Amino acid sequence: MNTGTTSAGRILHSLKLDFFAAKAGLRLPMIVIMALVIVGAGAKQPYLSLALVLLFSVVLGGTVFSTLEKNHADVMYGVLPLKKIEMMIGRYLYALIFSVAALIIGSIVAFAISRIFNVKLDSFMFLAVLSVAFAYYCFAVGVAYPLYFKFGFTKAYIFTMVPTYFLGILGVVLMSRKNFASNLNSVVQFFTAHQYLMPIFGVIGGLVLLVISLAVANAIVARAN
Repeated sequence: MNTGTTSAGRILHSLKLDFFAAKAGLRLPMIVIMALVIVGAGAKQPYLSLALVLLFSVVLGGTVFSTLEKNHADVMYGVLPLKKIEMMIGRYLYALIFSVAALIIGSIVAFAISRIFNVKLDSFMFLAVLSVAFAYYCFAVGVAYPLYFKFGFTKAYIFTMVPTYFLGILGVVLMSRKNFASNLNSVVQFFTAHQYLMPIFGVIGGLVLLVISLAVANAIVARAN
């Protein structure tokens, strides 16, 4: 059966095009990632390198939009037998696969720094950083992608910092509450006793955010058409 004629086949084809298009714009970001790794290694902090790599991958998630817009290559998607929703699903899969690659690279870097500098990796902290970083990545992508689809990368890029500002304000508000410290301590104690739940919560929470974002993006694009 010709998979190119099925919806799954067309989504896969769109995903391949996204990776091919984004590949040209990854050289400079990869150099930045290496610099972040060096910063973490210099500080002998495996968690710092892990967090920096994962957080910077949020920026890389929009590379495909930037490259396609800059080279006016997005028109090639319009001449393909590809529905808009299929292209969008492929784009979100691209973001998800990119995050998994960042998780793997960040983890390898963290373990390498731990071994080289004889720094013990705490399982709780390691899982916490992975889980929170993945959830944040999905949250940031979930906010940015609908804006990219609606306004284009150049016009919407300034709004990609909104998730960071939002979480910063939320953190300030939460820390101002009298019972914040006790509640936080309770959460830490719970996940310390049930560490296996952290990646489960992080993955499920992140995937839910991506699905919601896809639905929002599809509704925005459908209304525009």
